[in-house]
Amino acid sequence: MASFQKHICAYLALMLLAFGLLPFANTYAHAELGAEVSNTAFVTFDQAGAELTIATNEAVFTIEAARTPSTIDFFRFVSGAPDGIITQINGSHFSPSGELTGPFEDIGPPVSLGGMVLDISGDVPLAPADRFIAGEAIFVRVTDAGQNGDPETIETVAVTVSTGEGDTLTLLLFESGPDTGEFFAYFPSTREETPPNNPVLSTPGSANLTAVYVDAFDETEVSIDTALVDPFGRIFDSATGDLLDGVRVTIVDAVTGLPAVVYGADGRSAFPSTILSGSIVTDSSGVQYELEPGEFLFPLLLPGTYQLVIEPPDNFQFPSAFGPEDFETLANAPFEIIDASFGGTFVLDQTGPLNFDVPLDGVGDLVVIKDASTPTTAAGDFVGYTVRIENASNVAVPLRIQDILPRGFRYREGTARVDGEPITDPDIAPDGRTLLFNAGPLRPGESTSLTYLTLATAGVVLGEAVNEAMAVNGAGAPISNRAEAAVFVREDLLRSRLTIVGRVAEDACRPEQEWSRDLADGTGVANVRLYLETGDYVVTDEDGLYHFENVLPGTHVVQVDTETLPEGYEPVVCEENTRYAGSAISKFVDATGGVIWRANFYLRRTGEATATEEVEVFDDATEYLDYDQAWLDQQTGEVRWAYPDTDRTPSSRSVNIGILHGGYDRVRLGLNGAPVPPLNFAGSESSADGSAEISRWRGVDILSGKNTFTATVLSPDGEVKATLTKDIWFVSEVETATLVDDQSILAADGRSYPSIAVRVTDAAGRPVHAGREIEVDVAAPYTLKNTEAFEGEAPVTAELANLTSVAVGPDGIAHVELAPTLQTGRLRLRVRLDNGTQQEI
Repeated sequence: MASFQKHICAYLALMLLAFGLLPFANTYAHAELGAEVSNTAFVTFDQAGAELTIATNEAVFTIEAARTPSTIDFFRFVSGAPDGIITQINGSHFSPSGELTGPFEDIGPPVSLGGMVLDISGDVPLAPADRFIAGEAIFVRVTDAGQNGDPETIETVAVTVSTGEGDTLTLLLFESGPDTGEFFAYFPSTREETPPNNPVLSTPGSANLTAVYVDAFDETEVSIDTALVDPFGRIFDSATGDLLDGVRVTIVDAVTGLPAVVYGADGRSAFPSTILSGSIVTDSSGVQYELEPGEFLFPLLLPGTYQLVIEPPDNFQFPSAFGPEDFETLANAPFEIIDASFGGTFVLDQTGPLNFDVPLDGVGDLVVIKDASTPTTAAGDFVGYTVRIENASNVAVPLRIQDILPRGFRYREGTARVDGEPITDPDIAPDGRTLLFNAGPLRPGESTSLTYLTLATAGVVLGEAVNEAMAVNGAGAPISNRAEAAVFVREDLLRSRLTIVGRVAEDACRPEQEWSRDLADGTGVANVRLYLETGDYVVTDEDGLYHFENVLPGTHVVQVDTETLPEGYEPVVCEENTRYAGSAISKFVDATGGVIWRANFYLRRTGEATATEEVEVFDDATEYLDYDQAWLDQQTGEVRWAYPDTDRTPSSRSVNIGILHGGYDRVRLGLNGAPVPPLNFAGSESSADGSAEISRWRGVDILSGKNTFTATVLSPDGEVKATLTKDIWFVSEVETATLVDDQSILAADGRSYPSIAVRVTDAAGRPVHAGREIEVDVAAPYTLKNTEAFEGEAPVTAELANLTSVAVGPDGIAHVELAPTLQTGRLRLRVRLDNGTQQEI
C-alpha cells in the first residue's frame, strides 16, 4: 500500500507540474539557458480522519535553446555603407584558457588602426566584410533565434576565430538587445605575433580568418564564415615575378570616370584615390599605412563598379600581354589575377578593399635578326626560319614574337623551339600567315633563338617571298626592329623538266689509246659556249662546268660552239658512246622529266693556248675584301665610311659595313634608331703604324626601302669625335625601266644572241636589287631566247606569248637575250612593272 501511494504521488506531482498548477512553472519561466532546474512536489490528503503529506521524488530539468538555424558573419566599423546595419554592441569578452565555457574577460573598447578607439556607446554602424586590414577592429555576429531564451535578458553565445597561421581566439558574444537573437563581439588584429589566447588576434599578411559557431545544445548546428586579412594588391614584373615599387595606381569610378571615393580603415577618414605601390600612405585622420614591396591598397570602397588606372614606370607597360597561366611559376607566386588585372572594370558587391594583383610587361631594347634555311624553295618544300632576339636593356622582357609568313606558307605544327627546347605552338590568325609566339621572358643582356618550320604550299606565289618578324607588346605594337628574311620561290621544275649538266675539259684522256680509253678529271676549260637545238646556250665557268635547266623531256642535241674554243684547242672523243653520233662536238640527250643528264665534252691542245679575258663583275658581298691590310696600311686616322658603296643597291637583305677611324677609337653603329646587334660585329683591324683602324660588321639585316645607318665614333676617353650618317636603300619595287644602250648587243647575224640591257628602278631612280626577277616580252618578229623551249607547253595569249622572267644583275641592270635573228629593224620590248602595267622600250 505504501509503494502504491508513493507512485500515485509522483504521478500527481508530474501532472500538476505539467499543467502549471504548481508554483514551479512561474518560478522558472525566465531561467537561464543551460541551467539545471530541480523540483519536489508535496501532496496532502486525509486518510482515516488523519491528514497525510507525501513528498514526491525530485524531478531535474536542463533548460535548452530551441532548435533554430544559425548564421555567423564578419563585419567592420564603417559609416554610410549602403549595405550596412545599425546595431547595439553590449560588450566583447575572450577566454584566456581558450575554452568555450570560459571563464571570460572583457576585451575593452575596440581599437582600430593608428590606435583609434571606436565609439560603441550608442548606435554602431557596421558593414558586412570578407576582407580586412591587419590592425583594424574586426566584428563578429551570430544570428540564432533559439538562443533568445529569456526575452527580457541580454544573453550570450561563444565562438572561435582562428587564422591559417595557427592563432585562435575564443569570444563571448552579447545579444544586441533583449529578445533580438543577434549576438555581437569584436577583437583587435595585428600583423605581429601574439601569445596564445591573447585578446589580439595575430593576422599576418594574406591570412585567412575562420569563425566557427556551434550551438551548445545541438552540436549538429554549426555555422562558419571566412575572411581574408591584408588583401593588398601587388604590382609585379610579368617576366620574373619581382614586385615593383613606385608604380602610380589610381582607382576610378567606372560610371563617372572620376577618381573614386576611398575611406581609411576606420570607415570615416578620407583615403587618397592615387597612391604609389610599396610606399607609406596617410589618410585624413593621420593613420599611416605601411605598404610592403609592390603592394597597393585602397582600404574601403563602397559597392560599385571601378577600374584601376596604372601609370607604369620607364621600361614597363600596362596592360600585360600574358595570361594567368604564365605567372604560376614566377617568384612571389601565386598571384590573384582577374580581368581587372589587365585594366578591365570590376564590380565590388560589398564595402571593402581590393584583392587582386597587376602584372606589368618590361619594355626592353630588343634587337631581332631573322634568317631562312634556304635561299630558294618550291611548292611542297619545307623552309626553316631562325629568329634571334637580343635584350640590350636593363629589364627583363616577356617575349611575344609576331611573325608574318609569305603568302602560301604555313606553319608546321610542333616545330617551334627556343634554344632547341620545344615550346607551345604559336597562336595563328585566321589568315593562316600571322603567327604569335610566346617565347617566355628574356632577361637583361640575354639573347635567344626561336626556330620553326614552314611548308610552302601549292598556294605560294613565284618570286621573292619575304617573311617579317618583330617583338610586340600586349596591344600588338612593335617593341623591336622589324627583321626580314627572303627566299625565292621557283617552279618545281624537276617534276616536269630535266636538267643537263656537263663539263668541258682538256687532258682527260689519251686520244691515241685504244678503246676503251682511261678517263681522268683533266682540267676544266672556261668560257666555252654550248648550244641546245632550241638555240639556248650556256658558257662554261672557270672549272669548265655548265648546265641547262628547265629543259623539256624528249630528244635534244648539245653542241660545242667551236668558235668559242680557246686558241690551241680542238675537240676529241674520249668516251666510246654512240650518243656522240661520230662527232666530238655534239651529243644526243634523250630523257624524261625529273632527271639530271650528264653530257661531257673533251679537248686537247694543238698548240700554245691563250689566256681568256676575264670580265670583272662587281659583287657587294665580297666588296669588303678590297679593304684589306694593304689598303689599311695606306690610310690615315681620318674618320670616314669605307664600305659599302651607298650609291649601289645591295644584292641581298644583309650588308657588310666598314668604318675607318683613328687608332684606339671606338664605334657605335645604329640602324634605324636601334643599335646594330653585337652578333654582327666582326672586330677591328689596325694599320701597321697603329694610326688607323677599320671596324667591321658583317651580315647586318636591312629592310625593304630606306635604311639609315648612324656611326658614332668615340675617342679613347669617351668623347664623340664624329658622327656619320648614311642611307642604304634596298629596292625591290620595279616602277620604271629604261634602255642602257652602251651595254646592249644588237646584232642580226643569225648566229649571235642579241642582248638588250634594261635598268629597272623605283620611282626615285634607285636601282632594283640584284637577283630580283622581272617579266618581259618582245614584239614580233623577234622572240626571246627561251621562248622556243617552252612552246606548246601551255596555252597563252598572243599578247604574252613571249613572256619570260629575267634576273636583274648589279646596278639594277637586266640583260634580256633574244633568239638569233637575221631580221634587222626596230625592236619593241615590254617590261612588266609591279603596278601591273607594262613599260615599252
